[in-house]
Amino acid sequence: NGIYWDERYPRVLSKQDMTELYKDGHKNLFAVGDISCDVNGSVEFLEKTTTIDNPFFSWNPMTNKSTDEITSEGVAVMGVDILPTELSVESSKHFGDALLPLLKKMIVNRHHNDSNYQHLPAE
Repeated sequence: NGIYWDERYPRVLSKQDMTELYKDGHKNLFAVGDISCDVNGSVEFLEKTTTIDNPFFSWNPMTNKSTDEITSEGVAVMGVDILPTELSVESSKHFGDALLPLLKKMIVNRHHNDSNYQHLPAE
């Protein structure tokens, strides 16, 4: 989930909806990631934000209790409020790591007048 939410709008997942699903035997939802991190918001059982080091907690729809341990008795909930910035750091590093060797070869071989850069590696 990554949508803006406030009290004027219905929740995407309420505690009551999840409890009813569990009571009816529908336990297919194992994990929820809410990058918008609206505590008690569109995903009502996101009761707290989490961290990069400890990104998940479990919420049990039958007891309405959460625990820092991941259990099979509930839904794993992720609410890392700085996750969008973490993803950009990781993707930037990956892109830079892939691009840097090519840039070095382009600089070294800049005297080539080959617009297709056939002298560069296939990567």
